[in-house]
Amino acid sequence: MKKYLCCLILIFSFTFSSFAQDSLQVMFYNLFRFPTSPPANREYLLQDIVDSVKPDLLMVCELQNLDGANRILNTSFRNQEDSFSRATFEYSISAIDDPLQQLVFYNTRKLILLRQQTFTTTVRDINHYTFILNLEHLPNDSVYLEVFVTHLKSSTGPANRNLRLSMIDTFVQALQDIPAHHHVLLAGDFNFYDSDTEPAYQKILDTSNHIIMVDPIDSPGLWHDNPLFAAIHTQATRTSSQGFGIGGATGGMDDRFDFIMMSKNSIDAPEFSYIPETYKAYGNNGNCFDKSIHDTSCTGIYSQEIREKLHNMSDHTPVIMRFQTPMNFNPVLTKIKNPETNPYLYLPRGNGCQNELWVQLKEPSNSTSALILYNILGQKVIEKNLEKHTNPQAIDVRHLKSGIYYLQLKNHSGSALKIIKR
Repeated sequence: MKKYLCCLILIFSFTFSSFAQDSLQVMFYNLFRFPTSPPANREYLLQDIVDSVKPDLLMVCELQNLDGANRILNTSFRNQEDSFSRATFEYSISAIDDPLQQLVFYNTRKLILLRQQTFTTTVRDINHYTFILNLEHLPNDSVYLEVFVTHLKSSTGPANRNLRLSMIDTFVQALQDIPAHHHVLLAGDFNFYDSDTEPAYQKILDTSNHIIMVDPIDSPGLWHDNPLFAAIHTQATRTSSQGFGIGGATGGMDDRFDFIMMSKNSIDAPEFSYIPETYKAYGNNGNCFDKSIHDTSCTGIYSQEIREKLHNMSDHTPVIMRFQTPMNFNPVLTKIKNPETNPYLYLPRGNGCQNELWVQLKEPSNSTSALILYNILGQKVIEKNLEKHTNPQAIDVRHLKSGIYYLQLKNHSGSALKIIKR
């Protein structure tokens, strides 16, 4: 009997561990002229919203300046269990007169930002960020997540629809340079009123694109002022602009302006896939058509308290969705303190590499120094003697798989340096 119970426990443990999954919560939010538009100190409102959603990746638009970016990172994310970072804030290139910008904030335990770039258009920039999932056990190749964040031209009429299309043409062209197996997100305030007369919407979903994109909830139609789509409306959270400055939208919840589109391979890819029914207009209980989101009649799963904060934070409500991966995210980074500093080693070309990793001793050595590179499992993959001088020295890493590694000098103290092999 005891043997039977032991076997049963082992089988259960193996089955549970085999199907253990981790997830990535994604959120897009139009912040409405953050941080200058009233009320003051909205980073605290955003903090409560972030505490409720717990996004691993927050994509935003209508961010005005570096101060706003720092307020979000240092205040809005301060209650999160994991460490968060942000991409480099770059002032708008396309729009000089009204420089609203996009940016991403991300969980450093789950995501590693490899690079970022900006695409200019006749309206606003499109910001592109390349991540890899920071997985504990890497598959044959790193799992790449290409994130595009945009804010398309607003308003009705053929001229504005064509401007939106021209921006999406820029995005579609950018897809040409992305490997087909990478996962792609396109998030933003799209300002679409419907699907049938909006060429930019149709262009995003064009199956002839290099990477095919899909609407996760597959909900085409006339969204504007249509109660049939009340559950997915994201604007306007307000029926009055009193107290919120100039330019915010009013009229109540009657438009689906905010979207997160995803590449088709994210529907059911084994390494990274969308969890059905997790795409939501956050805070929208589905019964606020033409009302403010904090209307007391709009009861449901989202509380009155959180809807009050959404009402005061922005004239848009966020869009959220969740992805799953069968592999666990890497816990190693939380165990290594100050991974970018080491008293003996310096990386003169940064910690990203493809064919060669360049290293440099900070001080000349009287004896041979052995460099050791470990994979995320703690296994030694390279050991190489360094020259005693302090000139930069190249290490051949072409044979290594893409992913995360850690670099140290043998028999020396000091934190490991994190290396990203592309």
